[in-house]
Amino acid sequence: MNVLSQALAARLKGDATLAAMLGSYRSEPCVFSADTVPGDAPRPYLVWAGAMHDEPFGGKVEDTIGRELYLDIRAIADATGSSQKIDSIAERVRTLLHKVPLVVTGYSNTIARCIAGPLDLATDPRLIGRVMTFQWTLE
Repeated sequence: MNVLSQALAARLKGDATLAAMLGSYRSEPCVFSADTVPGDAPRPYLVWAGAMHDEPFGGKVEDTIGRELYLDIRAIADATGSSQKIDSIAERVRTLLHKVPLVVTGYSNTIARCIAGPLDLATDPRLIGRVMTFQWTLE
């Protein structure tokens, strides 16, 4: 897990309100930083799988001062005929991350923005999902 994923997992797992909304896997809230979620992990859960965009900035590669990353965080739950639970989870994630400082090892300043979502996520018909795209600028 890279340093951004570690910081995200710590923030999301550490929030008691969000933890109460998610399933529990191995005594922790269901928050996964890999696309292959364990088959026995209960829903609802959160998952992301690496950055969709990761670009250094600040000059030549050896002179870079930071990175700009875009990352999708997906929320998945069982379809029950209501979107209230999944929408509450997605909004809580947005509240925890949008324009809120995040401590990322090796970086002194982070700027985070939710630039898209929560949006519907196409899933198996037995599931319901939401996706949020976040932009992080790490210096």
